[in-house]
Amino acid sequence: MRILLLSILAFCTVNLYSQSYITNFKYQKVNMQAAAIDLPYAEKITEEALINFMAKKASGKPAESRGVLVFRNTRINEAENADLHVAIERKSRREKDFCTIYMMPARLNENMATRSPDEKFGLEGAQVLLNEFAPAVIAYALELEIQDQQEAVSKASKKFNSLVSDSINLQKRKVSVEEMIIRNSKDQEKQKNEIENQRKMLEALNKKRNPQPKEANKKD
Repeated sequence: MRILLLSILAFCTVNLYSQSYITNFKYQKVNMQAAAIDLPYAEKITEEALINFMAKKASGKPAESRGVLVFRNTRINEAENADLHVAIERKSRREKDFCTIYMMPARLNENMATRSPDEKFGLEGAQVLLNEFAPAVIAYALELEIQDQQEAVSKASKKFNSLVSDSINLQKRKVSVEEMIIRNSKDQEKQKNEIENQRKMLEALNKKRNPQPKEANKKD
Protein backbone atom coordinates (compact mmCIF):
# COMPACT_ATOMS: atom_id res chain seq x y z
CA MET A 1 0.00 0.00 0.00
CA ARG A 2 2.83 2.39 0.86
CA ILE A 3 4.54 1.76 -2.48
CA LEU A 4 1.25 2.31 -4.35
CA LEU A 5 0.64 5.62 -2.58
CA LEU A 6 4.20 6.77 -3.26
CA SER A 7 3.86 5.83 -6.91
CA ILE A 8 0.59 7.73 -7.30
CA LEU A 9 2.12 10.73 -5.55
CA ALA A 10 5.20 10.58 -7.76
CA PHE A 11 3.08 10.27 -10.91
CA CYS A 12 0.98 13.30 -9.94
CA THR A 13 4.09 15.27 -8.98
CA VAL A 14 5.84 14.50 -12.27
CA ASN A 15 2.75 15.39 -14.28
CA LEU A 16 2.36 18.70 -12.47
CA TYR A 17 6.03 19.50 -12.13
CA SER A 18 7.66 18.08 -15.24
CA GLN A 19 7.18 19.57 -18.67
CA SER A 20 10.22 20.18 -20.81
CA TYR A 21 11.21 23.72 -21.73
CA ILE A 22 14.00 25.62 -23.49
CA THR A 23 16.65 27.35 -21.42
CA ASN A 24 20.31 28.36 -21.53
CA PHE A 25 23.13 26.17 -20.26
CA LYS A 26 26.86 26.79 -20.10
CA TYR A 27 28.73 23.86 -21.60
CA GLN A 28 32.39 23.76 -22.68
CA LYS A 29 32.59 27.49 -21.80
CA VAL A 30 29.81 28.30 -24.27
CA ASN A 31 26.33 29.53 -23.32
CA MET A 32 23.98 27.53 -25.52
CA GLN A 33 20.34 26.64 -25.75
CA ALA A 34 19.20 23.38 -24.22
CA ALA A 35 16.02 21.44 -23.70
CA ALA A 36 15.44 20.92 -19.98
CA ILE A 37 13.06 19.22 -17.58
CA ASP A 38 12.73 19.35 -13.78
CA LEU A 39 12.17 16.04 -12.01
CA PRO A 40 11.35 15.13 -8.38
CA TYR A 41 14.16 12.58 -8.15
CA ALA A 42 17.77 12.59 -7.00
CA GLU A 43 20.57 12.82 -9.56
CA LYS A 44 21.73 9.21 -9.17
CA ILE A 45 18.30 7.65 -9.77
CA THR A 46 17.62 10.04 -12.64
CA GLU A 47 20.92 9.21 -14.34
CA GLU A 48 20.39 5.46 -13.98
CA ALA A 49 16.86 5.78 -15.33
CA LEU A 50 18.01 7.92 -18.25
CA ILE A 51 20.75 5.47 -19.27
CA ASN A 52 18.21 2.66 -19.09
CA PHE A 53 15.70 4.69 -21.13
CA MET A 54 18.24 5.70 -23.77
CA ALA A 55 19.58 2.16 -24.24
CA LYS A 56 16.93 1.53 -26.91
CA LYS A 57 17.44 4.87 -28.62
CA ALA A 58 21.17 5.58 -28.63
CA SER A 59 23.97 3.78 -30.41
CA GLY A 60 25.84 2.07 -27.59
CA LYS A 61 26.57 3.13 -24.03
CA PRO A 62 27.02 6.83 -23.24
CA ALA A 63 30.44 8.42 -22.95
CA GLU A 64 31.08 10.69 -19.98
CA SER A 65 33.15 13.85 -19.85
CA ARG A 66 33.29 16.24 -16.88
CA GLY A 67 29.94 15.10 -15.56
CA VAL A 68 28.17 15.26 -18.93
CA LEU A 69 26.79 12.15 -20.61
CA VAL A 70 27.05 11.92 -24.39
CA PHE A 71 24.63 9.61 -26.20
CA ARG A 72 25.96 9.15 -29.71
CA ASN A 73 23.89 8.77 -32.85
CA THR A 74 20.49 8.97 -31.12
CA ARG A 75 17.19 9.17 -32.97
CA ILE A 76 15.47 12.45 -32.03
CA ASN A 77 12.74 12.42 -34.69
CA GLU A 78 11.69 10.37 -37.69
CA ALA A 79 14.28 11.95 -39.94
CA GLU A 80 17.27 12.88 -37.79
CA ASN A 81 19.85 11.40 -35.47
CA ALA A 82 21.94 13.49 -33.10
CA ASP A 83 24.61 13.32 -30.45
CA LEU A 84 22.87 14.18 -27.19
CA HIS A 85 24.95 15.94 -24.55
CA VAL A 86 23.15 15.60 -21.23
CA ALA A 87 23.88 17.21 -17.88
CA ILE A 88 21.96 16.30 -14.72
CA GLU A 89 22.19 18.77 -11.85
CA ARG A 90 20.62 18.96 -8.41
CA LYS A 91 17.94 21.63 -8.24
CA SER A 92 19.51 23.22 -5.16
CA ARG A 93 21.37 22.26 -1.99
CA ARG A 94 18.13 22.05 -0.05
CA GLU A 95 16.26 20.19 -2.79
CA LYS A 96 18.50 17.13 -2.89
CA ASP A 97 15.65 14.94 -4.21
CA PHE A 98 14.96 17.24 -7.17
CA CYS A 99 17.10 17.66 -10.25
CA THR A 100 17.12 19.23 -13.72
CA ILE A 101 18.15 17.49 -16.92
CA TYR A 102 19.75 19.67 -19.57
CA MET A 103 19.83 18.07 -23.02
CA MET A 104 21.86 19.65 -25.82
CA PRO A 105 21.39 17.92 -29.16
CA ALA A 106 24.26 18.24 -31.63
CA ARG A 107 24.88 17.16 -35.17
CA LEU A 108 26.85 13.93 -35.36
CA ASN A 109 30.45 14.53 -34.21
CA GLU A 110 29.82 18.26 -33.88
CA ASN A 111 32.39 20.26 -31.87
CA MET A 112 30.26 21.81 -29.12
CA ALA A 113 32.98 24.28 -28.18
CA THR A 114 32.39 26.16 -31.43
CA ARG A 115 28.58 26.10 -31.29
CA SER A 116 26.64 29.33 -31.75
CA PRO A 117 24.62 30.44 -28.70
CA ASP A 118 21.55 30.73 -30.94
CA GLU A 119 21.78 27.21 -32.39
CA LYS A 120 18.40 25.47 -32.16
CA PHE A 121 19.26 22.17 -33.86
CA GLY A 122 17.24 19.26 -32.47
CA LEU A 123 15.74 21.16 -29.53
CA GLU A 124 12.17 20.26 -30.39
CA GLY A 125 13.03 16.57 -30.65
CA ALA A 126 14.97 16.79 -27.37
CA GLN A 127 11.91 18.26 -25.65
CA VAL A 128 9.75 15.40 -26.89
CA LEU A 129 12.37 12.93 -25.69
CA LEU A 130 12.45 14.47 -22.21
CA ASN A 131 8.66 14.44 -21.97
CA GLU A 132 8.71 10.74 -22.88
CA PHE A 133 11.36 10.15 -20.23
CA ALA A 134 9.24 11.63 -17.38
CA PRO A 135 6.95 8.55 -17.00
CA ALA A 136 9.94 6.27 -17.58
CA VAL A 137 11.75 7.64 -14.53
CA ILE A 138 8.59 7.04 -12.46
CA ALA A 139 8.58 3.39 -13.53
CA TYR A 140 12.30 3.03 -12.85
CA ALA A 141 12.04 4.58 -9.39
CA LEU A 142 9.06 2.35 -8.62
CA GLU A 143 11.07 -0.75 -9.54
CA LEU A 144 13.81 0.36 -7.17
CA GLU A 145 11.26 0.83 -4.38
CA ILE A 146 9.79 -2.60 -5.09
CA GLN A 147 13.27 -4.16 -4.97
CA ASP A 148 13.99 -2.41 -1.67
CA GLN A 149 10.64 -3.55 -0.29
CA GLN A 150 11.26 -7.11 -1.46
CA GLU A 151 14.59 -7.04 0.37
CA ALA A 152 12.81 -5.69 3.47
CA VAL A 153 10.22 -8.49 3.26
CA SER A 154 12.97 -11.07 2.74
CA LYS A 155 14.93 -9.70 5.71
CA ALA A 156 11.82 -9.71 7.91
CA SER A 157 10.99 -13.27 6.80
CA LYS A 158 14.50 -14.48 7.60
CA LYS A 159 14.27 -12.92 11.05
CA PHE A 160 10.86 -14.53 11.60
CA ASN A 161 12.13 -17.94 10.49
CA SER A 162 15.10 -17.53 12.81
CA LEU A 163 12.76 -16.73 15.70
CA VAL A 164 10.61 -19.76 14.87
CA SER A 165 13.72 -21.94 14.82
CA ASP A 166 14.83 -20.48 18.16
CA SER A 167 11.34 -21.13 19.55
CA ILE A 168 11.48 -24.79 18.50
CA ASN A 169 14.91 -25.19 20.06
CA LEU A 170 13.78 -23.45 23.23
CA GLN A 171 10.67 -25.66 23.38
CA LYS A 172 12.87 -28.74 23.07
CA ARG A 173 15.10 -27.41 25.82
CA LYS A 174 12.01 -26.65 27.91
CA VAL A 175 10.75 -30.23 27.51
CA SER A 176 14.20 -31.52 28.32
CA VAL A 177 14.44 -29.31 31.41
CA GLU A 178 10.96 -30.34 32.55
CA GLU A 179 11.94 -34.01 32.18
CA MET A 180 15.10 -33.31 34.13
CA ILE A 181 13.05 -31.62 36.87
CA ILE A 182 10.73 -34.66 37.09
CA ARG A 183 13.71 -37.04 37.26
CA ASN A 184 15.31 -34.81 39.85
CA SER A 185 12.16 -34.86 42.00
CA LYS A 186 12.01 -38.64 41.82
CA ASP A 187 15.72 -38.89 42.63
CA GLN A 188 15.18 -36.60 45.64
CA GLU A 189 12.41 -38.86 46.91
CA LYS A 190 14.59 -41.94 46.45
CA GLN A 191 17.43 -40.20 48.19
CA LYS A 192 15.20 -39.24 51.13
CA ASN A 193 14.24 -42.91 51.50
CA GLU A 194 17.89 -43.87 51.25
CA ILE A 195 18.78 -41.39 53.98
CA GLU A 196 16.06 -42.82 56.21
CA ASN A 197 17.26 -46.38 55.60
CA GLN A 198 20.86 -45.40 56.35
CA ARG A 199 19.81 -43.66 59.57
CA LYS A 200 17.95 -46.77 60.72
CA MET A 201 21.02 -48.87 60.03
CA LEU A 202 23.14 -46.36 61.94
CA GLU A 203 20.79 -46.51 64.92
CA ALA A 204 20.96 -50.30 64.89
CA LEU A 205 24.75 -50.21 64.92
CA ASN A 206 24.80 -47.66 67.72
CA LYS A 207 22.60 -49.91 69.81
CA LYS A 208 25.06 -52.75 69.40
CA ARG A 209 27.91 -50.54 70.53
CA ASN A 210 26.11 -49.33 73.63
CA PRO A 211 23.87 -52.19 74.84
CA GLN A 212 21.26 -51.33 77.49
CA PRO A 213 22.22 -52.69 80.99
CA LYS A 214 20.05 -55.58 82.19
CA GLU A 215 18.08 -55.16 85.39
CA ALA A 216 19.50 -57.10 88.34
CA ASN A 217 17.51 -60.19 89.38
CA LYS A 218 15.40 -59.45 92.39
CA LYS A 219 15.99 -61.71 95.36
CA ASP A 220 13.08 -63.20 97.28
